[in-house]
Parts: sequence; C-alpha cells; structure tokens
Amino acid sequence: VDLTAAFVRALTDAKGRDEKLAEQGKTITLLQEGFEASKTQAEAATAEVANTKADLDVALANAKTAGEENARVLLALRTKMDVQATTVRKNNAEQERAFVEQVESLKAQRKRETERANRLKVEATRNHIALAAAAKLLNDALAAQAVENADKGE
Repeated sequence: VDLTAAFVRALTDAKGRDEKLAEQGKTITLLQEGFEASKTQAEAATAEVANTKADLDVALANAKTAGEENARVLLALRTKMDVQATTVRKNNAEQERAFVEQVESLKAQRKRETERANRLKVEATRNHIALAAAAKLLNDALAAQAVENADKGE
C-alpha cells in the first residue's frame, strides 16, 4: 500500500510539473504576442517619423526660396527628427534583443524542467518496480516461513 501511494505521489508530482511547463508555454506565447504587437507599433512609429521627415524635406526645399531663417529652423527640426528616428530604431533593436533573450531563457528553463520531470518519472517507475519485487520476495519468504512453522507445529 505504501509503495502504491509513493508511486501515485510521484506521478502526481510529475503531473504538477507538466502543468507548470504548460503554463510556461502559455507565458512564452503571450510574450511573443506582446512582442509582435509592440513591434507593429514600433514599425508604425518609424513610418510616421519617416513620413514627417519626408514632409520636412519638402518644406525645407520650399523654405529655401522663402528665406534662410525658415530654412535653418526646418533644418534643425529635420535633424531632431533624424535623431528621433535613430533612437526609435535603436530602442526597437534593444527591445527585440531583450525579448529574444527572455524567450530563449524560458525555453531553456522549460527544457531543463521537462528533462528533470521525465527523469523523475523514470526513477519513480524504477523504484516502484524494485519495491514491488522486494515486497514479493518478502511475501514469498513470509509464506515459506509460515509453511515451515506449520510443518514444525504438526
């Protein structure tokens, strides 16, 4: 009875680990979906900056004929937009790198935990088989002893 309970506990523990691994899989999926949404927003922001820059380029060309002061102001704005565009691209790259590292880390952790859970299942099964064999040997020895005692008692 204790052997069976130990085996059931080991299987229950393994099931709990399997459920934890499934939750980690869901977390990875949610992170990937969040990253894709963030990436889409970043691409939209990059496109908006590019459109604004193009508009400023047109305005700069028109302003050159209207006066040097306007041209300097627009050139400063264009430079600022260039800096912002560079910053957006840099931030996007850093976010993507961090996300990829996080996902890879979670995948590696999940793999380690899956391997451990599988090793524990195998070990629990081996222990159960060994304990069942030992219990059978003990029962056979007790039965033989009982027969021997019965024979002596006659």
